[in-house]
Amino acid sequence: MRAVSLVGSRGGFSIPKAVRQTLDIAPGDPVEIYVEGEAIILQKREPVCVFCGQNDGGKMMTVKDNTVCQACCREARKEFR
Repeated sequence: MRAVSLVGSRGGFSIPKAVRQTLDIAPGDPVEIYVEGEAIILQKREPVCVFCGQNDGGKMMTVKDNTVCQACCREARKEFR
């Protein structure tokens, strides 16, 4: 799929609806933008645990704007006992 979007005066642009639907991107979802050669790559960023860097199939929670997996939550509970 290809789509065209214009860059505004402040450097921002909108992701076309068809692209958002294809990648299941909703308002507030994080996206990663990086340069590869001469191309700008934009991809949906799946949440990963701030401690272990893993994504355990969506069983994540947010603690003070940090994503934490279930396993690390259990480990932290043990440490505080």
